[in-house]
Amino acid sequence: MQFPFKSLLFFCSFSLCAQVSAEIANTDGIAAVVQCPVPTYEKLTNEQDIKHKELITIISKKTQIEKNKYAQFTGGVTLINQQQTVIANKLEINREEATFNAEGDIHFQNQNIDIFAEQLTASESSNATQLNKTSYQLAGSPGHGSAELIEVDADGTLILKDSTFTTCYGETPDWLFKASEIGISQDKKSVEAYNARFKLFGVPVLYIPYFSMPITNERQSGFLFPKISSSNKSGLEVSLPFYWNISENIDATITPRIMSKRGTQLQTEFRYLSGLQSGQFDLEYLHNDSEEKSNNDARYLARIQHTGTFSDNFRLYVDYTTISDDNYLVDIKSSQYNSNDAYLYQVGELAYFGEQWQATMKLQDFEVLGDHIQSYKTVPQIEAKSQFDLPIFNGIFDIYIMNKDGSDLQNITNSEWSETGPCWLIK
Repeated sequence: MQFPFKSLLFFCSFSLCAQVSAEIANTDGIAAVVQCPVPTYEKLTNEQDIKHKELITIISKKTQIEKNKYAQFTGGVTLINQQQTVIANKLEINREEATFNAEGDIHFQNQNIDIFAEQLTASESSNATQLNKTSYQLAGSPGHGSAELIEVDADGTLILKDSTFTTCYGETPDWLFKASEIGISQDKKSVEAYNARFKLFGVPVLYIPYFSMPITNERQSGFLFPKISSSNKSGLEVSLPFYWNISENIDATITPRIMSKRGTQLQTEFRYLSGLQSGQFDLEYLHNDSEEKSNNDARYLARIQHTGTFSDNFRLYVDYTTISDDNYLVDIKSSQYNSNDAYLYQVGELAYFGEQWQATMKLQDFEVLGDHIQSYKTVPQIEAKSQFDLPIFNGIFDIYIMNKDGSDLQNITNSEWSETGPCWLIK
């Protein structure tokens, strides 16, 4: 039979559940590593079973209906709506109270997920849906888990209580995520977990009372995963990065880096993007190094990088780094340079691109670290080039202005003419 109950909340609720669950499994925070074949389930319905896509189709062995009031279906009940299907032993729909109840071996399926439950209740008047004693398997992914209760509120928030998630199989999965409550908000596009526990081979290794993470590609402010390491020079290191989404084109990452031997360092990364201008500013600052007994000066590294085009014809490039002392990279280390780097590269370049003329002014230097002897130095450089058509041949005229011997600025001009026809060159 066909039952035109279009506004049934059940299908809307499970569509949200399936979509969000698939997104969670595909985020960077959970690595879906396939260790054994992923379970698959046959399609519960065929295309020919969907006769009217705008209607809900219900198939059962026994049916009891009171027109416009009540309907009960028992024995191999199958409910079909477009690409979503649910089977159960018993199904009751009350039109007057706008309620929906299913019991016994419930199996919900769509293209994203298979969900199994013992009981399902839904109320259209309160816009709420509940499933009891559930388990789920993501389609085409090893991600699976269970929940004692799944509830969908009126605002579209999905709540899973006493839930688990893993990509491993067996009685004791290699890893397992468990939480007393997980809330998935459709408006905030984020996941909130309470009393979260992470287990390895059945042994609890991490407990977090509360955490939140996005389930979309949209950026959100919040703490990132901490980093823990150790070294002979700095001891135990713990970094707690905080990401600040200032605006759609500006963000910052502020990271307290706690070193047991040296103290607490503050690392700041600031990024911006505006039209054709983009850049990044990095600052690493340690106010007082506990390992330096004879020197209480602050130790720092600052680097600015900028690339931009303006006025349609000008391009600017800057990469400048300064450092507090020669041993900073060796003692404290940095993500900007390697500890064995002998110098810091500093460059600023302004370029002009016209229809016939191209010019570049470049300033570059090297800050030598340690006892290395400064063997060379690059002085300011200006380069200009023009290409134009002559009556007989094409001409290229280059001018270079540079410091040749390191003392006085000298003008050196190179003129090069070449023809596109017979091969000849004047220089």
